[in-house]
Amino acid sequence: MDTKIEEKVFEKHWLTFIHLIEKVAFNQLQFNTIFTYAYNLRPHLYPVLEKAGFALDKILPNEIIVNDKPIDVLIHQKNQPDILFRNADKNDVKLLFNWTNDDLVRQQSFNSDKIIYEEHQKWFASKLQDKNTLFWIAQKDEIPIGLVRFDIQKDYGIIGVSINKNQRGKGYGGTILTQASQNFVNVFNLPIYAYIKQTNIASIRSFEKAGYVFEKNEVINRVDSVLYIKNVQQNDAFRN
Repeated sequence: MDTKIEEKVFEKHWLTFIHLIEKVAFNQLQFNTIFTYAYNLRPHLYPVLEKAGFALDKILPNEIIVNDKPIDVLIHQKNQPDILFRNADKNDVKLLFNWTNDDLVRQQSFNSDKIIYEEHQKWFASKLQDKNTLFWIAQKDEIPIGLVRFDIQKDYGIIGVSINKNQRGKGYGGTILTQASQNFVNVFNLPIYAYIKQTNIASIRSFEKAGYVFEKNEVINRVDSVLYIKNVQQNDAFRN
């Protein structure tokens, strides 16, 4: 990175870079672990690695000499997560239609009417072309288990989550929500808004466990609802 811009945008660009590296390493190459090997010269780097989910594995003391001063090497590592995410594509149209039209999903939506497949096709095609919409399919052992959608606004993103009915009750929902939310915050550095029906207590608890905080009550489509927000957390500066 150009050192002239490092102080102001280091975290933003490095989180994006790490996220892209992980997609190649974990999704495409199926690596089990990624290691980093970094000389202890760039204090901005280590909080970013830890924010991206890397853990300090070991320190190699006095590994090199720089300007007559011994410098340590810090090695961080990140293991492949149990649940991986991929971008949805046009081949997922029927899969997402079935998930969206599931009785429980419709019940918890602000528009509970059944979806017509032809309308879904048009809507989904337009959303795939929308640069401000993200569709992430969560997979475990290459089996699709859930969907996370983000609609990106100017100053925040809006999240929606649904789980494949055949995968419910296995504890995936909270994991998917937590991982996807952190990935979004890491890449876009924006808070996330979650609008939930007041009666959907299980969903509210899941968002609270994922770090979302109650903001206010709202009425959406004449339905009593709540707004929860996950704010961007700033890491403390790295200290030797």
